[in-house]
Amino acid sequence: MNDNDGSWGILKNINKQKGENKMEIDKMITQNELQQLIGFSGSTLERWRRIGLGPKFVKVNNSVRYKLSDIHAFLAENGNNIKIITNNKGE
Repeated sequence: MNDNDGSWGILKNINKQKGENKMEIDKMITQNELQQLIGFSGSTLERWRRIGLGPKFVKVNNSVRYKLSDIHAFLAENGNNIKIITNNKGE
């Protein structure tokens, strides 16, 4: 994962939208959409949920969903440490 792959740019744009379009920032996405956005596998995201890492999530009808605002907050707080988290947990 690096800043050159475009995922970070998408999430940086979310920050610009915060005051402008709250509905968009609170949009919920699926695990598959998050995988495409940040480039980590489903098994990594599942492990993060199990051990209490990663962005906040909710279950909707037995499906995991992530708010874009929670993803942004997680990356803003942990962006530089994500590879360390992943490597330490056995990805």
